[in-house]
Amino acid sequence: MEGNLRDTPLSSVLELINLTKQSGRLQVAADLPLSLTITQGEVIAGSILDWGGLEAVQSFALHAAEGNFKFTPSAQPVPTQFQIPFSSLMTDWARINDEWARMLPLIGSPSRMLEFFGTVQDTPHPFQGGKSIRSVARALETTAFEVATRAIPLMPTGVLRRLEKFSWMGMRIQHPASRQGLLEGFAIEATPSYLDGKRRLVDLLEIGFSISTVRAYLIEAVRGGEIELSGAGWLLRDLIWEQDILLNASNATLI
Repeated sequence: MEGNLRDTPLSSVLELINLTKQSGRLQVAADLPLSLTITQGEVIAGSILDWGGLEAVQSFALHAAEGNFKFTPSAQPVPTQFQIPFSSLMTDWARINDEWARMLPLIGSPSRMLEFFGTVQDTPHPFQGGKSIRSVARALETTAFEVATRAIPLMPTGVLRRLEKFSWMGMRIQHPASRQGLLEGFAIEATPSYLDGKRRLVDLLEIGFSISTVRAYLIEAVRGGEIELSGAGWLLRDLIWEQDILLNASNATLI
């Protein structure tokens, strides 16, 4: 079974597989590449590139309007990442999608840096000194969704404020093109020549690249496999969220 998400939404595909109690692998090729493992109609595992688990699955847009899907039946046993009844999984997935849509315009993405400006206490606040939601989630051993849900109410009061920084800006990437010499200008095609493994991505911004150019390059390079990074799945998820938020803000300004 295969098709286009414009004609058959992902939710409908999953409902059909669940109804017919099929087992196998569902691959979705969209802005994000999603892979789902299904046993007897129940989704038991999933991933976005190297980012696996329930959090990764439910960060994917359940009602994505663009992309293709292909279901390959298989009876081979596979590891189970989570066990949630299908109806509960779908309900929570839709709810989390809706909540992210509400929160993202305020935070940009879980990679956006936030800083605590409240009263300093004996126990440092998780965002004290400036941290991203993703880094706080790792430190607290919880999900970025849970951390974002707690952080959002603190933002209108000014206790928690957005910084014009993203955690991915500190990354260093080694690209083979850097050995061939720097290309002139700051267009997207020049980006790889600056990735020598020593420069941080924020250094490219200081040199003259725009953040939108660096972000657009990373999205295409990670999605296309041009660069391989640990954490590529959640990074791609955050970069696309950021790009979409900026696009929506630009369209609203034009309107």
